[in-house]
Amino acid sequence: MRIGVISDTHVKTEEDLDRLTEIVHCHFKEINIILHSGDMVDLRVLEVLKDVAKTVAVRGNMDFPDTKKVLPEKIVVEVGGCKIGMMHGWGSPVDLPQRVRREFSDVDCIVFGHSHSFYNQVIDNVLLFNPGSAMDRAFTGQNSLGFLDIDESTDKNCGSISGKIVKI
Repeated sequence: MRIGVISDTHVKTEEDLDRLTEIVHCHFKEINIILHSGDMVDLRVLEVLKDVAKTVAVRGNMDFPDTKKVLPEKIVVEVGGCKIGMMHGWGSPVDLPQRVRREFSDVDCIVFGHSHSFYNQVIDNVLLFNPGSAMDRAFTGQNSLGFLDIDESTDKNCGSISGKIVKI
């Protein structure tokens, strides 16, 4: 099973929405689900993503009020037998992975954003995955998105989950 992961799209204009549409249609062709880990800014991002695949999203600190009304701050979803915690993140990027890790128990993976920098590390048997920013280059010189690949287990538990970062 393949999951497309995107974050920090910061869509504010029609041009931004058009660029996001191109990125999503180019990179997320054959996936089962899309995860967006916050800072869509504009709720129309959900429509673009849902046009490609089922989408689960959380809100970020820069999201507009209408987006914050619709999306949760954090969530745990089960995909392919794996429990994936999602939240945007907050504060300094220095220890962000460790802080988001403390927000979840009993998960196989945590997807987060906020720092605009990609991160793909296993800590204490949990994959911590930040796809970076797909569109905003603040705090980073490289746009990116990601994929999670799940080898499904036959006993309804998480088989194995791995992350891949794609630079745009």
